[in-house]
Amino acid sequence: MNETKNEDLIDYFYMPLNDVEEIKYRHEVFIELENNQLLFDAIKTFVDKMSNVKRELSFSEKLEYQYNKKGWWLEAVDKYVKAVSELALYFLNEKLFSKGLQNFSKYLIKYANSDYFTKLREMVERVKKSLEEVTYCLNIDGLRVMVYKCEEEEEYENDIIKTFEKFKTSDNKDYKLIVPTMIGMDHVENEIINAVVKFYPQPFELLDSFYEEYYHFMDPVVERFSEEIRFYIIYLDFTKKFKQLGLSFCYPEITTNKEEVYLYEGFDLALAYDKVTKGETVVVNDFWLENGERLVVVTGPNQGGKTTFARMFGQVHYLAKLGVPIPGKKAKIFLCDKIFTHFEREEKVQNLRGKLEADLLEIKQIINMATPMSLIILNETFSSATVADAIFLAKNVIAKILEIDCYALYVTFLDELTSIGEKVVSMVATVSEQDPSIKTYKILRKPADGKAYAILLAEKYGLSYEQLKRRLKG
Repeated sequence: MNETKNEDLIDYFYMPLNDVEEIKYRHEVFIELENNQLLFDAIKTFVDKMSNVKRELSFSEKLEYQYNKKGWWLEAVDKYVKAVSELALYFLNEKLFSKGLQNFSKYLIKYANSDYFTKLREMVERVKKSLEEVTYCLNIDGLRVMVYKCEEEEEYENDIIKTFEKFKTSDNKDYKLIVPTMIGMDHVENEIINAVVKFYPQPFELLDSFYEEYYHFMDPVVERFSEEIRFYIIYLDFTKKFKQLGLSFCYPEITTNKEEVYLYEGFDLALAYDKVTKGETVVVNDFWLENGERLVVVTGPNQGGKTTFARMFGQVHYLAKLGVPIPGKKAKIFLCDKIFTHFEREEKVQNLRGKLEADLLEIKQIINMATPMSLIILNETFSSATVADAIFLAKNVIAKILEIDCYALYVTFLDELTSIGEKVVSMVATVSEQDPSIKTYKILRKPADGKAYAILLAEKYGLSYEQLKRRLKG
C-alpha cells in the first residue's frame, strides 16, 4: 500500500459496522473482487481514472487564468466520460453476485445511457474537436511576441531528418532533455491564448458555455462509489504481499452470541507488515473461547510475544467490525459494541497523579463504560504495584469484568490470576524446550508455568538450587 497517496482512506478505518448483515454485505463485495481478477482489474482501472479526474479538477481550481483553468477542467470531463463508459460497458457483459456490485452496475448502466450523460459525452467530444482545429503561429523577436493565424506552409520535418541522417553513428550519446511539465500558464502564455481567442472566438465560446452548464458534471453516486470501492481495492492489494508468503486472510463468521469464538493462525498485522518488509518470519497463533469462557489471561516471559498477542486479539475484532478480511486462516468473531484497551505506558512527569492511581482511574472508567457486548484488553496493568497489591487489585478488576459478562484479555506477570474460575482461560508465551532463553513467540492454551520457566532458565546458567548447592560445597 502506498501510504503517501492514501491518507484520504484513513476515515474508512474509523467507521466500524455494528450490524451483522452490513458486514456480510461488505464480505460479498470483497469475495467477488478477490475471486474475479478481470472484475478486480476493471474496477481498479476505473478507480485510477477517477483519481486522475479528481486530481485534474483540483489542479483546475488552483489556476489563475481562465482558459488554463477550463482546459484542465475539460480534460477531467473527458477522462470521466471515458472511465464511466468503459466500466458500464464491462458491466453489461459481467454477471455479478454481490448485492453491492449488482446494485451499482445497474445504476451505472442506466446512468451511462441517460440523456444527461449522452449529452455530456457529445459535448466534450464536440468542444475538444473544435479546439483541436485551432492553429496559430508565433513570431518571437527578443522580448516581442507576435501571434497570428497560420497560413498553409511547407512541411520541412522530413527534409531536416534527411539532412542530419549523415551524422548518425552507432555510439551516439543521448542528448535528450527532460523538460519539466508545468501545470499553470505564465502571464505571457495567457496573453498568447487571449490573442488566439480573438482569431477563433467560436471554439472558445463553445468551451465557455460548456463550462458554465456542466461545471458540476460528476454524478454523486458514481463519485462516492469510486471513493468507497477504492478502500476495497487497496486493502486487497495490501493483503497480497502477506499471502505470497503463505500467511492467510479469512472472512470470519460474525456472531452476536457468546457460545463460541475462535481464530486460527492469526497474526498482528502491524508487526507482520514490518517483518514481511524485512524478509523475516511471521509467527501465527490461535485462540478460542467456549462454554461460558470469557477471559483470557496471558502469562509468560518478558519479550515473549504477549503484547503482540494482545494487539492481534484487538485487531481481529476491530477489523471484523470493518467487514474486511482479517489475518488468520479461519475465525468466528464476536461483534462487540466497543473495544476498550489499557496498555502500559511510561509515567509522565507533568501528570500529577502516580502511575498506579492513573491506572486505577482509567480502568474504573473502562469498567463503568463497558457492556456485556464489549471487549476489554488489559496489558501489564498494575505493574508498578507490589506483587501482593497487584494481585489484590487485578482480582477485583477481573471480578468486575466477569460480572459484566463481556469478553476480555489480560496480559500479566501474575500467574495467580489464571486460576480464578471456569470463565478464565490460561494462555502462556512459550520458550524453546532445548534452550529456555529462546522465545518461540507461540502463545499456547495451557496452565501458567512461570516457575517452571524460571527453573529452566536458572538451570541453563547453572543457578538452580542443586547446582548452587554443589558449587558451594566444592
